[in-house]
Amino acid sequence: MDFTGMTIDFHGGPVLAPSPTRPKERILKEEYIITVGTSLRLVCPEGMHTDGQSAPWWTWLIVGTPWKLPNSKSAVAHDGCYRGFLQWYVKNEKGKWIEEEYTREDADMLHLALNRWLKIHWFKRAAIFLGVRFGGGSSWTER
Repeated sequence: MDFTGMTIDFHGGPVLAPSPTRPKERILKEEYIITVGTSLRLVCPEGMHTDGQSAPWWTWLIVGTPWKLPNSKSAVAHDGCYRGFLQWYVKNEKGKWIEEEYTREDADMLHLALNRWLKIHWFKRAAIFLGVRFGGGSSWTER
């Protein structure tokens, strides 16, 4: 999916709290919605656990923690994709939202587009993208 030129609305961003059962993770305290253009809506459900973008630890050394804004806005959505919790809705020709399947490549390209839109520095975007492409495969296959 090509996200070039689309507007993105993060609807404020994710509201996170420490997970009571998983010390390295956070939990969404409320539903998190991202709207891309006029025909794509992404929904992460309340209660979803996230480890911060399903990237290997070495990417954190380059880009910093995914828990801080603006990183968390894209990291939580990407993690929702990889863990199979994110709901990907596309508006059909009648204007009705229908859930659609997405691929790992869709998830990674979305993450890259969100980071570009958030004005994450190109070097950090590249590190994140390479981290999830080469280090996140096991997270995708475990979902």
